[in-house]
Amino acid sequence: MKPFWQRRLKAHLDVCAHCRQELEGLQETVDVFRGSPSPDPGPAFWQEFNRDLHLKLAQANQIPAPRRFKVPYYLVGAVSAPALAVLIFWAAGYLEPPHKPVLAQLAAPEQLVYAGREDGLWQEEEYPSWDVNAVLVDLSGQEREILWEKLRF
Repeated sequence: MKPFWQRRLKAHLDVCAHCRQELEGLQETVDVFRGSPSPDPGPAFWQEFNRDLHLKLAQANQIPAPRRFKVPYYLVGAVSAPALAVLIFWAAGYLEPPHKPVLAQLAAPEQLVYAGREDGLWQEEEYPSWDVNAVLVDLSGQEREILWEKLRF
């Protein structure tokens, strides 16, 4: 200790009884350790000690394995949400919209038959017993328009 600190410590111990008692207790402990002989552990102990020390130093100086790349959890959501939105919009582009009928919805077949009878197209026993929708599908656009005009009521 530097002489300045030694003088300060001595001045403090002169006025502080508690610290003086603490110092006396520590000096007794030091005297006990100095008075007791320390047995020499022998060469076998030192060989074992050196071997253990070298093993611990070798383990401490090993280069740690490189850390694998880890994506932070908050980036997973920040990237996956827009990617999912792009995927949905891309898939929606390939979906076909529901087919709309080319012509306006025609009346039920029974109404067409009765309308044809009222217009004089068919006699009572001649009216068609076939599926009108099947016939309409086979007609061209112009034929459908003509039939539609005749059957309107």
